[in-house]
Amino acid sequence: MTPIEWLVLAIAALAIGVLYFAWTVRMTVVNPTRLELRVGETAVVEAVLFRKPAFRSVPERTQGTVKLSARSSLVSVTPSEAGTSHQTAAAFTVVGAVEGEGKAFVLSGRSRHGDHASVEVTAKVTSAG
Repeated sequence: MTPIEWLVLAIAALAIGVLYFAWTVRMTVVNPTRLELRVGETAVVEAVLFRKPAFRSVPERTQGTVKLSARSSLVSVTPSEAGTSHQTAAAFTVVGAVEGEGKAFVLSGRSRHGDHASVEVTAKVTSAG
């Protein structure tokens, strides 16, 4: 390769690296994402919104709203929408409704920075006795 080709290749690699590092990431962190309940049993699922600002390597918490969507009949979830702050998580109460296993619901976040990635929560609900 000629020196000009090497220079163009180096500039392209540098540009890709800068764009990757500058990419702003918005995520929803949910704990737990897998539930094992009995019918009628209650659990709490918490969600926190994070944002990795451009040119920073560490995500930081942000305030916003977490909404419940795409729910199945396996569980009952309340509330359908909850707010988060820089210090607090959105809390959702989950009650086992019918026996089964699979996708239970999806939580998606929204903040002043835009939409955050959605997270799917799965559940295994067994009989009460």
